[in-house]
Amino acid sequence: MAKKNMLVCFDGTELSAKALDMAIDFAKADEEIHLDVVYVAPIPALSEEDQQKYAELLDMLTKDCRDILYQAQDQLDGLEDRYETFLVKGSDPAAELLKLIDSRDYYLAIIGSRGLTGIKGYVGSVSYKVLQNACIPVLITK
Repeated sequence: MAKKNMLVCFDGTELSAKALDMAIDFAKADEEIHLDVVYVAPIPALSEEDQQKYAELLDMLTKDCRDILYQAQDQLDGLEDRYETFLVKGSDPAAELLKLIDSRDYYLAIIGSRGLTGIKGYVGSVSYKVLQNACIPVLITK
């Protein structure tokens, strides 16, 4: 059996929880589906000097981001060995998601229509950018 890899974008919001629920439903219906649940930690672009100054703050932010991924793991109960969680750091969440999509063998990405980064038009700017630039189908939940 070949694995079908699906990317699920999760940021702790209600719409990202819906995206994860939808992905879980897909995975329960097809045992070949493997879920990669990713949260992009919105780390501002800092110089090396600033990174050293704000190291403690960045560590706290990273811990908070990991806590958000633990929420996703609670939803994934029953799918052991069929998912992984990823914490990716970057100043542009959409760009980081697109890099991940380009570097792995996904057949579908699922993302909530609005996340923590605000609204641009009908869908969030991150989901819109991923939709417009991904080389795979993108399912946006609302």
